[in-house]
Amino acid sequence: MTDTASLTRPQLRRLLRDARRA
Repeated sequence: MTDTASLTRPQLRRLLRDARRA
């Protein structure tokens, strides 16, 4: 699963924050 590894830690955090806001 390289796609997941491609996502950087900061990016993942942003995605999580966005999902939490929604």
